[in-house]
Amino acid sequence: MTQARRHVDRRWLALVGLCILGAALYCAGSDEVLAAMARCSAAAIASAAAAITVGTFLGAWNCYRIAELRTTITFRRFLAVFWRSWAVGITLPGQVADFVSTLWQLKGCSSDLNFVAGRLIVDKAITLGLMLALLALVPVCVGRVRPLVSVLILADSASER
Repeated sequence: MTQARRHVDRRWLALVGLCILGAALYCAGSDEVLAAMARCSAAAIASAAAAITVGTFLGAWNCYRIAELRTTITFRRFLAVFWRSWAVGITLPGQVADFVSTLWQLKGCSSDLNFVAGRLIVDKAITLGLMLALLALVPVCVGRVRPLVSVLILADSASER
């Protein structure tokens, strides 16, 4: 793909992204969004932006290390792949969209996509397992049930897979 063609494709992607953002603001009501932002302090917005930035860098570094991409792509280049995958992941349902988007973008960079896919799937499975375990502990944390009920909830959700 030529450099000029790639540049045009990026412009279309940016336009689609802005259209999605505009549609989301329209559906939520731009007045309500602006009113909610006006209620936030500048320090809260700056803190949220810093947390999102740090979280993104840590998530990208985690994914980069798990997939063992050091020999095939620089972290700086992978960060752009991660950001685009994250954007796709929040516009489509489920955690699968960012995974597929990451693999699709790495198609020309990594020689063994099966290895990368396998490692990223295991990472997703571990994350899902930990989320289910924490979810099973919620009733105990709020004092609604005894610990045995949470263990049964976790065991039941594990047996359904």
